[in-house]
Amino acid sequence: MRDVLTLEYGSALPKKERSGEGFPVFVSNGIVGYHKNYFVKVPGIIVRRKGSAGIVNWSYEVFSPIDTTYYVKVGEQKMLFRYAYYLLEKLEIQKMIMFVAVPGLNREMVYQISYKLPHLEIQRQIVEKLDRQMQALEGVRLLKSEAQKRIEEILAKV
Repeated sequence: MRDVLTLEYGSALPKKERSGEGFPVFVSNGIVGYHKNYFVKVPGIIVRRKGSAGIVNWSYEVFSPIDTTYYVKVGEQKMLFRYAYYLLEKLEIQKMIMFVAVPGLNREMVYQISYKLPHLEIQRQIVEKLDRQMQALEGVRLLKSEAQKRIEEILAKV
């Protein structure tokens, strides 16, 4: 897999140095805060390497991954960036963590994965379909959340 994408180490950004405003700062359990400067331009794929190792996140905005994460670089002449995100999700690399002595994700484990990459046009079609379904799913999540709030409001009156 190394010939189409690389996992790059995030940078150190201690809590005391974060401005609290601006762009998301990703750590091994997701967004932990915000900082005025960013380290990676959009779009961004974040792979957690410690704690919740192997979990993949997508950032629509510029961000800073700290050193408990990897950010992904993709050779776009072979693989679409969004396709790389979906592929990493599909591979469920977090399940590889269970078989190592020290919990964490070694990027060499990801590089050893063999995968037959479809042509860019096929990747584009797959991404379009998945993005549509993800948008539909987000709409359902919002409806569920609104319904749950209304149920709680009604139950509060019981």
